[in-house]
Amino acid sequence: MDIIKKKIEELNTEATNIVTVRDQLNRQLAEMQIRLSHIVGAVKVLDEVLEDSINKSEDNDESQEDRSMKKQELYGLQQTLQSMKDVKSTKFAYAIIKNLKIIDKELKALQDAQKQPDGMIEFEKARMALCTNMCKKDEQGSPVIEDNNFVIEDMEAFEKSMEDLKEEHKAVFDAQKEQQENMMKLLQEETEIKLHVVKEEFLPDDLSANQLEALDAIIA
Repeated sequence: MDIIKKKIEELNTEATNIVTVRDQLNRQLAEMQIRLSHIVGAVKVLDEVLEDSINKSEDNDESQEDRSMKKQELYGLQQTLQSMKDVKSTKFAYAIIKNLKIIDKELKALQDAQKQPDGMIEFEKARMALCTNMCKKDEQGSPVIEDNNFVIEDMEAFEKSMEDLKEEHKAVFDAQKEQQENMMKLLQEETEIKLHVVKEEFLPDDLSANQLEALDAIIA
C-alpha cells in the first residue's frame, strides 16, 4: 500500500514538473513571438527605407537616359535581356537587372493582356475529354497517341463535336479575340522610358549582331 502511495506521489510530482515546464515553454514562446513581431516590423521599415533610397537613386542616376520606343521593341529588349542573365560581365549584368526591373513595370499591361480569359481552362478540359472519348484505344483501353496527337477514329464526327464545343464556349473565344486585338494595339503604342545604359567597353565580347541590334537602346 505504501509502495502504491509513493508511486502516486512520484507521478503527481512528475505531472507537476511537466505542467511547470509547459508553462515555461509557453511563456518563452510568447516572448519569442513578441520579439519576432518586432523584428518583422523593423524589417518592413528597413524595406520601405531601402525602396525609397533606390527610387531616389534611380531618379538621380546619371547612367539613365530617356528613350522613345514602341512597346513591341521594348518587349523584344526584355526577351533579349532575359536570355542573357548568365552573362559574366558584372557591369553589364547590373544593367540587365536594372533594366528588367524598369521594363517589367512598363509592360505590366502587356503581361495582363497575355493572361488566359476566364473559361479557357474549362474549355480545355472539355476538349481533352472529347479527344479522349473519340480517339482510338489500345488493348488496355488507353488513348492511342501518335506524334503527340490523339488518333481520332471518326474525324468528321469529331470535327462536328469540336465545332459544337467551341460554339458552347463562344464567349471565351470572343474574349480571347478581343484580348489579342488589344495586345496588338498595345505593342504598337509609343512609350517614353528611362533606361539604364552601359558603355560599349562593358559589353560581352561574344554578342551576335541580332543581340547588339536588340540592345541598342541601352548602349551609351
